[in-house]
Amino acid sequence: MNAIDLVHACVLESGRRWGEVAVAQQRRDAEAFFDPAGPRWHFITRPRGGSKTVDLALFSLAWLVCEAPAGATADVVANSQDQAALLVEAIASVVHATPELRSAVAVQAYRVSGRNGASIEVLAADSGSAWGRRPSLLIIDEYAQAAVTRKSRQLWLAMLTSVQKIPGSRLAILTSAGEPGHPSYRVLQEALRSDLWRVSEMPGPVPWQSPADLEAIRAQLRPDEYDRLILNRWTDTPDVLVSAEDLDAACVLPSELPPVPGVRYVVTLDYGPKRDRTAVAVCHAERLGDAPGASQRVVCDAMRVWQGSRLRSVPLSEVEEFMVEVSRRFNRAVAHCDPYQSIGLIQRLNARGVRALEFPFTSQSVNRVASALVVAFQNRLVLLPDDRELRDELSRVRLKSAGPGSVKLDNPAGTHDDRATVLGMACAILQGSSAGQGAVYLEYLRQQVAAQAAAAPVVPRPLRGLPRFEDMAAVEVCRCRPGVRRFYLGRCTVCQGVRGAGS
Repeated sequence: MNAIDLVHACVLESGRRWGEVAVAQQRRDAEAFFDPAGPRWHFITRPRGGSKTVDLALFSLAWLVCEAPAGATADVVANSQDQAALLVEAIASVVHATPELRSAVAVQAYRVSGRNGASIEVLAADSGSAWGRRPSLLIIDEYAQAAVTRKSRQLWLAMLTSVQKIPGSRLAILTSAGEPGHPSYRVLQEALRSDLWRVSEMPGPVPWQSPADLEAIRAQLRPDEYDRLILNRWTDTPDVLVSAEDLDAACVLPSELPPVPGVRYVVTLDYGPKRDRTAVAVCHAERLGDAPGASQRVVCDAMRVWQGSRLRSVPLSEVEEFMVEVSRRFNRAVAHCDPYQSIGLIQRLNARGVRALEFPFTSQSVNRVASALVVAFQNRLVLLPDDRELRDELSRVRLKSAGPGSVKLDNPAGTHDDRATVLGMACAILQGSSAGQGAVYLEYLRQQVAAQAAAAPVVPRPLRGLPRFEDMAAVEVCRCRPGVRRFYLGRCTVCQGVRGAGS
């Protein structure tokens, strides 16, 4: 069996062979990858859900079983340890499901070995382990999503130059589209101009995603993220936080709303003692519809801003008193603060009975804040006070790239973004807390249970005397299994001893 035949014969998690389900673009990529007369370097871009990880596993396994010289090594490079683990899981799944592979390879932790001593090694992005390697096959996963740092540049330099050490070695880059400013885009442009490369770009979305699924995904992503990940288009991150039309649609509320009993509120703080401003926002979420997974709209109920100066900082005691007052007034709302300059405030709030949680501003959290606010404006899922200063600030705030697929809020010189920050924190907390599949499933389960209870038939009289579930375990414990409740209908389920008879 040659390599391309083995790829077609590999069994997927669905139980079907790859050759039965692969689309035309996947087949062309596989045939070109193993074509001895074609280019040895391949740059393949596919949208999210385009079977990149599975096809990486198939390509590397087919090479190992059918083509690898004795003792040769294939390096499969992932961006992180988690992504590397996913690749190993994909390889192990294919090997387990495919009879032709079970006796041909041995899967270990981050390593797959063949009978002739050849091997596949799955590596996380670590430049320290990249230099000196001599792979006969190099596969790079999600290159366009790799962080742009000095360490990552050293990694890709080491890996891309390592394929030149062994004559006839192959290189394959499989990735979703990224930003044109990323180093991977320069590699793509060079590949398009060179006869040494083969470039394959699959337009999105993938054909097996339904329109309903795509609309649900679109609602959770920024427009530029949707273009890159779902449509597979190389797109820059836009620098505008909100359009004038979306801002007009959001700013329709009075300056402050009264608290509503039973509603969950949050208080968010962005503290700037001197040159920057300090802002506090009180917000809650409104569910739009009763269907599982229904969208939630964030409503800003109150906001206050303090302006410090070089000579006089914002009095933290005044901020503390305001947060205590609004927390008590708005149903004991939980406060969320960045601990960098307000760890003492968090401790004092908790001591005064206000639950205060840390919201550290890390690279991940600032992306959550900016992305949540952009998506909320984009989907018209935020309502704000119709305040001129708030409008002016939001219209000036810009988005700034903070790495591949990551953004943060930015303000031009002489302006501020504190109001935008506390609103983004509220959107990330309120909308992020119920967007997971677990919360959607639990809500669906509650509705199903309520519907079944409403339609439950009357229990026939002969069945009413049967023991109920809550009576199956007695309060007493059996001596044969100390500390364990094992009685059912007066007898121990372990030793059959009778309750009260010395069992």
